[in-house]
Amino acid sequence: MKHIILVVITFFFLTGFMTEEENEKERERIRCETIESNPEVYAKELESMEYKVICEVGREEWCAEMDAKSKGDWSAKEAGAYAEYCVFD
Repeated sequence: MKHIILVVITFFFLTGFMTEEENEKERERIRCETIESNPEVYAKELESMEYKVICEVGREEWCAEMDAKSKGDWSAKEAGAYAEYCVFD
């Protein structure tokens, strides 16, 4: 029982120092790792736009793909995401 209380207190203590944005990013990271570790779920989620926005945009691989892609072929959303995640991050 003491162990559970210690874990709960530690969790609240550590997450108390994270901003809401940092908490959201951590939840998204955990969600992406969970999806990618389950092949059946990954196959279903791979084509969903929500998965692409949360789990792919902003990764180093995505930034490299955008660098290789002609700037004229970028959509406005891609250009904005590139600026936010690859240039200013």
